[in-house]
Amino acid sequence: MDECGIVQDLLPLYYDDACTPASRELVQHHLSTCENCKKTYEELKNTTVDRIMKKESTG
Repeated sequence: MDECGIVQDLLPLYYDDACTPASRELVQHHLSTCENCKKTYEELKNTTVDRIMKKESTG
């Protein structure tokens, strides 16, 4: 598996602050150099925020 694949697998854990310090460092470094993975992470964050907002407005 290439680095992008590894990082994309780690993104949900990274977002939830549930990955190891070494994994967090890997993801942070990779996101600073890879626009594709950075975009994927931004989409993950936006999707998560949208879900929370919908839940709060309907719940």
